[in-house]
Amino acid sequence: MGRQYFCEFCEKSFADNPSSRKNHLNGTTHKANRENYYKMFLDPETRLQNERMKRPCKNYLKGICQFGDSCRFGHMTEEGFRALEAQG
Repeated sequence: MGRQYFCEFCEKSFADNPSSRKNHLNGTTHKANRENYYKMFLDPETRLQNERMKRPCKNYLKGICQFGDSCRFGHMTEEGFRALEAQG
C-alpha cells in the first residue's frame, strides 16, 4: 500500500508522494480548512479589525448566503461587534 500522508486540517489521508501532496495542499478545500483553523487563534482585536474592513453581506442579512465562512463579505452583526470589543 505504501506510505500515507494524513492531513490534520482535512482529516484525510492519501498516498505520500510529491504529486499527491502538492495537489492536496493546493486544493481549495484544504486552503479553506487551514484558514478556518488559524482564524481560531486570532486575538479579538485583529478579528474585529478584519471584520470592520468588510462590507456587510446582503445575502446573509436576507438569510440566504451560500458561502458561509468563506464569504468575502461580513457576516458580523452589531451584537458580534460589541462582544468582540468587550473581549479586546
